[in-house]
Amino acid sequence: MIAGDLASLFAPRSVALIGASDTPGSSGQAALQILRAGGWQGRLDLVNPRHAKVGGQAAVASIAQLAAPPDLAIVCAPAAAVPASLRALARIGARAALVPGILPPGTRHAVFKAARAGALRILGPGAGAILLPAHGLYAGLLRQRPQAGALALVCASSSFAAAALEWAEERALGFALVCVLGEAADVDAADLLDHVAQQVGVRALLLQLERLPPARKFMSAARACARNKPVLLLKSPAPRGRDADDAVFDAACRRAGLQRARALDEMLELAELYARLGEAVPARVAICGNAPGPARIARQALEAAGCTLPAPGEAARARLVSILPPWRDAANPLDLAHEADAQAYLDALAALADDAAADLLLCLHAPVGSPAAPLAAAVSARAAQLPRPLMTVWMGGADAAQARRDCRAAGVPAYGEPCAPARLLARAHAYQGVRALQLQTPAPGTALHIDWAARQRAIDQLLALGERRLGARAALDWLAGCGLSVAREDAPAPQPAPARGLQLRQDPWLGPCLGMTDVHMPGGIFALLPLTEVFADDFLARAGIAAPARPAWVAQLLRLSELLGIVRGLASMRLELVAAAGACLLTKAEIRCDGRLDAPGRLLAIRPYPGELERHLNWAGRDLTLRPMRAEDATLHRVFFSHLDAEDLRLRFFAPMHEVHQALIARLTQIDYDREMAIVAVDAAAGGAGEFLGVARAVAAPDGKRAEFALIVRSDHKRRGLGRLLLQALIDYLTTEGVEELHGDVLHYNMAMVDLARSLGFSVHPGDDGELRVSRRLAARPRR
Repeated sequence: MIAGDLASLFAPRSVALIGASDTPGSSGQAALQILRAGGWQGRLDLVNPRHAKVGGQAAVASIAQLAAPPDLAIVCAPAAAVPASLRALARIGARAALVPGILPPGTRHAVFKAARAGALRILGPGAGAILLPAHGLYAGLLRQRPQAGALALVCASSSFAAAALEWAEERALGFALVCVLGEAADVDAADLLDHVAQQVGVRALLLQLERLPPARKFMSAARACARNKPVLLLKSPAPRGRDADDAVFDAACRRAGLQRARALDEMLELAELYARLGEAVPARVAICGNAPGPARIARQALEAAGCTLPAPGEAARARLVSILPPWRDAANPLDLAHEADAQAYLDALAALADDAAADLLLCLHAPVGSPAAPLAAAVSARAAQLPRPLMTVWMGGADAAQARRDCRAAGVPAYGEPCAPARLLARAHAYQGVRALQLQTPAPGTALHIDWAARQRAIDQLLALGERRLGARAALDWLAGCGLSVAREDAPAPQPAPARGLQLRQDPWLGPCLGMTDVHMPGGIFALLPLTEVFADDFLARAGIAAPARPAWVAQLLRLSELLGIVRGLASMRLELVAAAGACLLTKAEIRCDGRLDAPGRLLAIRPYPGELERHLNWAGRDLTLRPMRAEDATLHRVFFSHLDAEDLRLRFFAPMHEVHQALIARLTQIDYDREMAIVAVDAAAGGAGEFLGVARAVAAPDGKRAEFALIVRSDHKRRGLGRLLLQALIDYLTTEGVEELHGDVLHYNMAMVDLARSLGFSVHPGDDGELRVSRRLAARPRR
């Protein structure tokens, strides 16, 4: 993913405060005080129409009088003057504006209109702040000043942001970025997901949402970000406008790889877990404490969460025996006895930390024997020196509360009861499973040759007659023609499992989705379209379909997903399916139609496979197919890599590549067609699914106006014109998508690529680190 144009918001070199003021209680005074208290060292300009000095610093009377356009303007002008201020900033070439104030409806609409003009990026209105602690920039009206760290916090609401920052301060958690979106006239949650995805120093993103961005934009950005780092999401009800059904929104989070929290505390505790432990959440835990009963409770909860408690290794046991009373065993959990003092805890933790058996230490204290606060002070002071991460539990009242505060202030997670760490680890391990789904590659499917034009004509004829419903038998016959397995009318009744209901629903935000409501979950189980084999199987597993029966069900769902991505006018479906004798058959169907519905490719929250781009041609005496990459192409792509010389791989990836990892294969084959494209040349004569001979790939910036490309041709098919064919096909596609500029980076000695680019109209410029950049303007047409 190439960067979007948010550098002016999140890496400004100059700031202008519009409406700077000395008036007590005014937003202009508050914003100036916050900026100065944070230690901002960049250029700061002040604008005030009535005073030549504000806060002891010279000010200009108008935006037009600023000496240079600011990267970031904080607009604290009176509400009625905000739209004019934004227009003036656009005229002088300012790049971005933060509007922290809450505006009345009429003024708010004017700000939205200014945002649609697109002259500058606007955060707000009602956006409380942009905080960049490492740069000393605290812009806006939030008075909290978090320390620098590895978390990012993006909130719709200033109140949520303030509460989260207070919570984090108590636990010594720092932030690389904090942003309050407000009403998101322009910059929205999807933009922030794209920005944070590329920030190497951000370990996890905390996202609180109210208004939902456009579904496809959000899903594309969320899927890209969640591949790189954990994304924790708290969804509040939207104040107005369309909102997603809650069960459908759960499905969207699962499909995108997001971890949804149900409360602010839950999201923050999970964020602390990732900040302290990293993405690879440990599963092997060693417990030590002064009370066997709570330790056994903790053990039971941890094992239920999928953790293991390995016995200490031989060397660790020898060390532990020397510090334990004679009647204690060096086991896991390790019972230090009620009378254990600080030194006993420290010695035990050091021995367990040096042992390779466990990845995580859990220190537990019950209010018997030694008081908690002195123990916590000693343990927290030593925690940073331990080679394993540490979590602590301090049970009890005031003394335990002080122990928890001391540990948190030292950056050590601390809880009040023994099951709390297990609950968090269970959530984190479940989330690892959700993220792992994004890396699974489906097996190649069996292509069916369906006459989709005939299927569409049947629906169009129905609507032309003024009908909106296919009768029960007609619906089954129509679905059979789409490749689904349908129970024959004259077949003897099998002895099947109970029928399961499946429905197509049009969600107001996410569009068409499939659901099963006859499950033991509030609201049912839903899946976003289009489905892949991996996500179809996951949907069925969550719906309680037994593993042996799932392959037949998956086949039905994939056929259904395909038709729903092609045929227009399908408003809703209610289906009944029965599994019997290794098959899954449709037994009942009801289909309702609506001719006003847009094409499926526009309605789906995830853009479906663009089959219309497939081309068949003869090249160098071969039957060649040019088509978009599919998720099922993982095996073909891996074989393709095996035919590439080491030097060709280095020219493509700019570094030696000794092994092609599963994560890379998944990333290269699971294309988000809304913002990226990979066109492959497939030799159909190679047998089976064919062989890849070359790949041309492009990834668009979030604004859709610029794209970066890469090209690679199989080493034994180079210098035969295939690269030109692929790159030209990619250029043609990007032109129809509205991309205005295409560029790529090339190693300076890769003259074959440079010559090809020049021959296709690219210009060549010096790049970074000895690279060359080739770029070309495209005659972009409006995006479909």
